Amino acid sequence: MIRPPPRKKCGGAGNPYPRSSVRKLRELRSGRHFVSAHTTTAHHLHGDGSGTRSLTERARASKAPRGSAALRSPSRPSATHRAISRGAKNDGAGPDGARNDRRTQCNGWGGRPIRPHGASLLLNGGLELIRKADHLTDGAKACFDELITRGRERGYLTFGEVTEGLASHGAAEPRLIQRLLRRMKSLGISLVETPSQAESLHRRDKRKDLKPGSNETIQSYLDWIGTVSLLTREGEVELARQIESGRTVIWETYLASKVKWAEMAEVEEKVAAGDMRPQDGVISDPFMAFREQLAKWVELLGTRRKFDRERVEKQAGVKAKVVRETYRTIEAADAGVERAKAEMVEANLRLVVATAKKYLKRGLPLLDLIQEGNMGLMRAIDKFDYKRGYKLSTYASWWIRQSMARAATDQGRTIRVPVHAHELLTKLMSTGRRLTARLGRDATPAELAAEMELPVEKVRNLLSIARDTVSLETPVGNDGSSELRDLIADDGASSPMDALVEDDLSNTVLSALDTLSDREQQILRMRFGIGEHEAHTLAEIGREFGLSRERIRQLQALALRKLRQASQSDTLRAFVA
Repeated sequence: MIRPPPRKKCGGAGNPYPRSSVRKLRELRSGRHFVSAHTTTAHHLHGDGSGTRSLTERARASKAPRGSAALRSPSRPSATHRAISRGAKNDGAGPDGARNDRRTQCNGWGGRPIRPHGASLLLNGGLELIRKADHLTDGAKACFDELITRGRERGYLTFGEVTEGLASHGAAEPRLIQRLLRRMKSLGISLVETPSQAESLHRRDKRKDLKPGSNETIQSYLDWIGTVSLLTREGEVELARQIESGRTVIWETYLASKVKWAEMAEVEEKVAAGDMRPQDGVISDPFMAFREQLAKWVELLGTRRKFDRERVEKQAGVKAKVVRETYRTIEAADAGVERAKAEMVEANLRLVVATAKKYLKRGLPLLDLIQEGNMGLMRAIDKFDYKRGYKLSTYASWWIRQSMARAATDQGRTIRVPVHAHELLTKLMSTGRRLTARLGRDATPAELAAEMELPVEKVRNLLSIARDTVSLETPVGNDGSSELRDLIADDGASSPMDALVEDDLSNTVLSALDTLSDREQQILRMRFGIGEHEAHTLAEIGREFGLSRERIRQLQALALRKLRQASQSDTLRAFVA
């Protein structure tokens, strides 16, 4: 018996042909789609005189339409094929008959055939026939081009245009319709019922693009959390128990472990030697220090060097196997805790988004609020106790609101407002809205102070804090050539008139001092700080001149009396007035 060669796996990795082509090839090799071709082959092999042309020419000349016997995939052999097979088996007496019997076996219903040269010609002819059947006719191609051109110009096609166009060109087949739809989707052409529907879709997309704060990131995030199912009370309890049991395993392993880490051993040695008091040797987070040390030891043990293993065993005080087992136990328990936490967080993300919408007018964008709320949710899960009887959503809502309110207070304003002032400001705004609804006008600071039982000055300060901040670089005017800072007066800067008056006064004083003696000028300059960094006392001036304090006072009075009698006295009086 001649065995066929082993069949290669088709359609897998490394196969250059697509799976659809491989499937057609398998059907051709199995004998499907070519019942009439098998009949022709059998008659030709048995010498009935009808097989004068080659098998390839017969397959090409058939040009059977889709759905005919030449392209049919029966689930079992046809009557014609069964008759041919029986005839071939009966007529196969002797060597020639046996050869003919082997040539007419079909892989589709019998064993795998040993294809001679004629069967390979049949295969090539079948592939050519399939390529011709899948090829677009001239009418269908013209219809496709016309519809695609029209859709590109307008951005859409209606159902009526597609069906009428395909029907008029005789191309209204399911495979051609699917091919057209795939082409439209790749080009971004919409398929609508009426043109008005296309216009409304266009307007909606335009509004969505212009909407502030809308982007694909937020939408994709909202779509994802919408697919996560909510947890029932029983589900929350089950996950909380998993977290509790995982933490219990971690702490029991930590407390029961005989492994000593370097930091704790060093502290014990210092306490025993008297170099450190017991209360001074407290480690802030012993469990984290323990895990970090275990991770370092396991990393050293992974090198498989004898020196590293001996050093780890010496530091830990146990065998390397015990160190590995302790680390694996803690890591496995911690991974289970993290998985349960992640599941609880994902199931409550919708609560965070719903709460974030209430804080949108606090100065923070939606994504920042969601981020702060998610951190509050994680803190709530860490502190959640299912034994108290309330649901996680009830407990976590407080943490979520607290996180968002804190973030809005700290980050929502350009100039940070203290938390207590922000709370008073929120209460003031609420009182103002209530009084406005009652009085029909804006409430005055005095009315707000009386309603809140606060001083009027404090209410005015809160109202000034409530004002929005504006950048000094804000453009002003239609052309934007000026900035807001150019229109704001600087109270700290002196006016040109004041500078001119001060300069004139300084010159007049210096002219009046020139009428005095040098010692009198120096005494007045030092006493009143004229041309000096600061004014000096009588005692300081006396030490400078080697005179008593009283004598300096007398000289000062004499110099001032001379100035009052000088010709510049009237000019100086004008500045004083």
